[in-house]
Amino acid sequence: MIGYEVWEKDRKERRALRKLLKRAGLFSSWVLTLFLTILLVVTAYALRLNNLGMLELRQEVIAADEFGDQEVLTRATSDLQRYVSTHMNTYMGELGIALQHSYDRDVARAVEESVARQQLNISPEVYARYDANCKPQLAAGEWHYVNCISSHIDYMGQNFDFSAPKLPAKELYYVNFTPPRVSLDFAGVMVMICLLLLLVIILRVTFNLLLRLVIKLKSHKKLAF
Repeated sequence: MIGYEVWEKDRKERRALRKLLKRAGLFSSWVLTLFLTILLVVTAYALRLNNLGMLELRQEVIAADEFGDQEVLTRATSDLQRYVSTHMNTYMGELGIALQHSYDRDVARAVEESVARQQLNISPEVYARYDANCKPQLAAGEWHYVNCISSHIDYMGQNFDFSAPKLPAKELYYVNFTPPRVSLDFAGVMVMICLLLLLVIILRVTFNLLLRLVIKLKSHKKLAF
């Protein structure tokens, strides 16, 4: 009698476990995996849009730097900073953007101010011609430009102090911002949903395996009994 009660109790437990396993199978793992795949495609597209948005604003900064309007450049840089700081997948590279045109203009201005301080007998028209002739040397480096200006002045019999210009620090002319690892925009929310769904799938598969293992052990126990 006691053996029958144990057997009946064990049978009811196995039936309850099978019902639980059947309920857990209402949303099969492959359906969840298919849904996750669709979400991953949408997430990848959203992340791509974030990157394209950064590239567009980056190009606006480069154009503003080339144009030479400081107010426009400041506004474009601020827009880029706001976007990058609130959108993931907007990495700008190790160095970011080099404001080369701004740097070249400030180098030319520093040399011109140095010439003025040395009170050289050079008219503005003549210096403007020197500057125009030497501007291409900036592509090779700021001191190539300074050397070119110095050569023109020396040729006119003036004595220009080559070391006098106080050139700006080049490292200050780089624009770079760090994006968040996960942002609260559409792409960031989609990433979090995908991670959550992946966790659900892993837990579900683990739960089903453990449940099947328990049923199998109880079946073995029944045979042994």
